[in-house]
Amino acid sequence: MFEKLGKKAIVAPVGIGIVLCCILSLAVSPMLRANPQNVPFAIVNLDKGAITIAGDSNIGKTMADNLVSGEISLGSGDDKSSSNSFSDAVSWTQLSSEEELKEALANNEYYGGIMIPANFTSQQTNSAVGLSNAPELTVYLNKGKNPQMATSMQTAPSPQPC
Repeated sequence: MFEKLGKKAIVAPVGIGIVLCCILSLAVSPMLRANPQNVPFAIVNLDKGAITIAGDSNIGKTMADNLVSGEISLGSGDDKSSSNSFSDAVSWTQLSSEEELKEALANNEYYGGIMIPANFTSQQTNSAVGLSNAPELTVYLNKGKNPQMATSMQTAPSPQPC
C-alpha cells in the first residue's frame, strides 16, 4: 500500500506535523507575551505623620498619594522601562481603614493591598539617623481572586494571606 503512495507516504505526516505546530504556536504565543494592565491594588495609609526639624512631615501620605496618582511606582532599579511597566500594570486605590481593605479583598475587588502603619513617618525619620529599624509595610494578597497572580506578587515583604 505504501508503494502506491510513494513520496506522499513520507510528506503527508511531516506536512500534518508542521501544520499542527503552526496552529499550536498561534494558540500559545499570546499567553507568552501577556502583560498585566490595570491590576487593582489598594493602599491604606494610617500614618499620623511627625514633627521633624524641617517641620510637619507625613511620608506615608506622600507615598500613598504618589502611588495613586502614578507619580512613583514600587518598581526596582534605575531602569525606567521596568518602573513604567509596573506602574502601567497596577492601578492603585486609596482606602481609609484596614477593615475596609480586608472587606474589599474578601469581596474580590482587589488583588492585594498595602497598609502603611500609623508610626511610619516617625520610624522612617528615626531609622534615617540610626535610632530604630526601618518601618515595615503590611502587604495583603488575595489568593482567591487569582492564585497565580498572588504567587507572583509574593516577592513583597510580609505578605498576609486573605
